[in-house]
Amino acid sequence: VNNTDFDFVNLINLSYNIENNNLNISFEQPTDDTYIMKLIDNTGQTIMTILDGNQARGVQYENINISSLSSGIYYLTLRYANKVLVEKVSIIK
Repeated sequence: VNNTDFDFVNLINLSYNIENNNLNISFEQPTDDTYIMKLIDNTGQTIMTILDGNQARGVQYENINISSLSSGIYYLTLRYANKVLVEKVSIIK
C-alpha cells in the first residue's frame, strides 16, 4: 500500500444507514472525477449501479430503495482513479 492509497481511503469516508427499506449512502469526494458506485451481491453479481459519471468534489448523498432485495450480505463498491473502496452491507428484514 502506498501513501496515495491510504490518503484516498481517509478522504472518501464512505458510510451507510438502512432505514425503512432505504439504503442511505454518503461519502466525500476529494476531487472532481469519474466515480462509479455499485451494489454487489455475495456472488459478485452487480445488483444495481448507483452512480456512474463525472461528479464534483464534495459530499455526495445517495438514497436507494432496497425493498426488492432479500436479506443477506451485499457490498458497496466505489471506483475512483483506478482505486476501489469496498464497504460490506448487511441487510436484515
